[in-house]
Amino acid sequence: MPVTDLAAEYSANQDDWQMIRDVLKGAKAIREGGTKYLPQLSGMSWGEYEAYKKRAQFFNATARTLNGLVGMIFRKEPEIILNGAEVLRPQLETCTVDNQPFTVFARAIVREILSMGRVGALVDAPTNGGTPYFTTYMAENITNWRNMRDNNGRLIANQIVLKEDLLVDSQSGFGSEEVTVYRELYLDGDGVYRQRLWFPVKGKDNSTSYQPGSEVAPMLADSGFFRGEMPFICFGPMKTGMKVQRSPVFDIAELNVLHFQRSAQLAHGQFYTATPTYWAIAPNLGDELPEYRVGPNTVWLVDQPNSCGILEYRGEGLKYLESACTQLEAQMASLGARLVADRKNTAGESSQVAEMRSKGESSLLYEIVDSAEKGLTELLKIWVRWNGRNPQGGEVKLNRDFVDAALEYRTWLQLDRAHAAGNIDDETYYRMLFEGEMLPSTYGPMDVKNIIDKAPQMRADKAAEEASAQGGAT
Repeated sequence: MPVTDLAAEYSANQDDWQMIRDVLKGAKAIREGGTKYLPQLSGMSWGEYEAYKKRAQFFNATARTLNGLVGMIFRKEPEIILNGAEVLRPQLETCTVDNQPFTVFARAIVREILSMGRVGALVDAPTNGGTPYFTTYMAENITNWRNMRDNNGRLIANQIVLKEDLLVDSQSGFGSEEVTVYRELYLDGDGVYRQRLWFPVKGKDNSTSYQPGSEVAPMLADSGFFRGEMPFICFGPMKTGMKVQRSPVFDIAELNVLHFQRSAQLAHGQFYTATPTYWAIAPNLGDELPEYRVGPNTVWLVDQPNSCGILEYRGEGLKYLESACTQLEAQMASLGARLVADRKNTAGESSQVAEMRSKGESSLLYEIVDSAEKGLTELLKIWVRWNGRNPQGGEVKLNRDFVDAALEYRTWLQLDRAHAAGNIDDETYYRMLFEGEMLPSTYGPMDVKNIIDKAPQMRADKAAEEASAQGGAT
């Protein structure tokens, strides 16, 4: 069995993944998909089909929905808790394979969970030692895997195959080029985590086969080899794990393609109904046929009155297509495309009804946030361990305030009085201000922590100032 073989679940889902990718890319990718997304009508020539395809409008509700959902989750920065490994925080600013901050990495992970329902992340380090980093693998790059039960009866992956493009020097000696390789992660007979790259080799018949390179067994700074585990997390919308889960936006993407097809039919009908067709019964002139032109200062020669005219189609049937497009837009809105929903019927909603509807639409986001948090936390702990620090207490917390949660003035006033009276501690007070969006928008979780840490000293300085002022007055 070659390393290029695909898992059965991969093969069953790759067409759906491709459809979602194309929809998210937009109109150009959908049109380039040709008959895959827009069937050619019977009897239609290639030229007519190209015109038919170009007239269709692509209304990308899926991409707008995805951007809106990601924006709702990341309207506040993630909170990264390191506890005893706080010294590593500066390294989180360049912790990915392409030197991106951890917050950018987390956003990319959540975006892939929302769009594809699947994404993987590997903690790795240079083979000659060095700082560990995070690498992201899209759903299409996790090509095969094998599961097993460990000694505790847990289901774990003991082999994962990842497809990636490796930059190598060009054979011409100038520049570089990409070569597709496969990275195999596996647990050996002793449960030790190892990995190796499989490189392409050209045969005499110009066929390509893959041969393994040398094995590498990464070591942790304080505890030796990874045993019984691999530093790889596969994320899904409901939970982490290798099993393929359904994309949260799949239904919207499918409706988006159907909307594109209906739009093409509608535009096709409008084009022909808006273009009049002229007809005439030509007089009997033997072999010579008259030439008819449309325009002023022209005369048509016909046999008798009412033997010429214009064929016009009223277009009554197009109302069905217009209605179908509107219904599809409403269905996409009800599935989560709130950014493109028709708000005319919600203007009179009470605040209670609007809040209930918002919570219902956000329920899936809570599950996705929970799943992403658990996976990101596990990755962070692996990264901390690899850096030789204690990962205990390490955690990644994502925002759950998906809508405007600003405190009302009256609530803030009561909170402030309770804090001044000593009924609310500093941590509760400042965290409530942060979550209630009463602090500057540039503040992040670490800024709040700094305020909390400095609060006792600030209070003591203020008390000393007041005492000094009172002493001077007397």
